[in-house]
Amino acid sequence: MEDLLTSSVFGALSYAPPEVGLIPVLAVARDSDGNKPLADIAHVEIASYEFWPWLDEEGCIRCEPDVLITLHHPNGEKTIILVEAKFHHGKSSLAGEEQAPRDQLAREWDNLASLASKEHAQCFLVYVTADMGFPTGAVDEARAEYSQKRSASLNVLWISWRQIPNVLTGVESRILRDMVDVVKRLDLVFYRGFAPVTPMTIPWQFKKADRHWLWSYISQQPVYWTFGNLPFFDWPQLDLNPGWRFVP
Repeated sequence: MEDLLTSSVFGALSYAPPEVGLIPVLAVARDSDGNKPLADIAHVEIASYEFWPWLDEEGCIRCEPDVLITLHHPNGEKTIILVEAKFHHGKSSLAGEEQAPRDQLAREWDNLASLASKEHAQCFLVYVTADMGFPTGAVDEARAEYSQKRSASLNVLWISWRQIPNVLTGVESRILRDMVDVVKRLDLVFYRGFAPVTPMTIPWQFKKADRHWLWSYISQQPVYWTFGNLPFFDWPQLDLNPGWRFVP
């Protein structure tokens, strides 16, 4: 299900112009401090996608991220974005005893940073989950291991699947509209309150009775009632002597 969701969303984005789909989605990616470094991303001429590539950089534990996106800018520069997407499950690996980072996010960043260095490109790791807020615990675990083993910082950006319908609402691209419907179908949306109710008229009425009720006549009739036969309760008086007193 996780791979199907990833291919449905990022596969659809790959068929639309970057400025229509991918760039608006990346613009909402934020770090743990709320900063959105991809919001002002430069114009993109070409966006190439690699789904589930193997990264096996020297000195790193190899990894298989969900999507590797390379953005080619008009000035010849490149930006490499590694996407790790989760739905119902958490990270596939945590910190270990190896010399290289083993936590899934840490080893993916480890490979990404090495690859970007060789390509002379800037890089970003984007973690996509169904969380309502920034997944601090998962990211802090990766940061701790990477800092310990590489003596460097690890920067992870985060996007919620639930943000995508809001970002792409009203797009003209048919494939992106269909993709938004898929995300909504999985209930990956934020709570937006109750839908407005349209008033409607229901044509109904009480059926007319065949006889005429004279309520004034009925109110004059005496009503006789009594209590039914109740059992007689004879509670015996208990003579109890607890034998206690207040102490002076």
